[in-house]
Amino acid sequence: MTKGLGRGISSAISGLREASRNAHLRKAYAFIALGLSVLSLSVLGGGLALLLHFTPMSAADSTLSRVGLWALRIFGGLAWTLATPILSIGLMNLLFPVFSEIPFLAGMRAIAPERARELESARGFPLWIVVGWNARRLFFHL
Repeated sequence: MTKGLGRGISSAISGLREASRNAHLRKAYAFIALGLSVLSLSVLGGGLALLLHFTPMSAADSTLSRVGLWALRIFGGLAWTLATPILSIGLMNLLFPVFSEIPFLAGMRAIAPERARELESARGFPLWIVVGWNARRLFFHL
């Protein structure tokens, strides 16, 4: 177990070093970070807006009801804020498979440029098939 963990950490560190040295990888990861940030902020904002919409307060509510609604808003907002990044990564993989292709090909260009050219020129699967596969995989992981 420890040996595998050490190997994984070592691989991650060497991958980060390679990514920081290679302009294509830096550009690919910056593109993904931007896309994931926009998607995460959209999901976060939408979720918080829905939370506020479905926990309305009126002047006729009792004090205990107001305290309960505020507690629900606060704890629900914290839970949604924690869940948003994980949900956004899943949504990005499901809805935008190109975000997986970009860093893969950038990394492949850094390691094996000839193989990367072969893969880029090859015809891929239609988008609807890939989205279907990702949806099925997401369903099985839940």
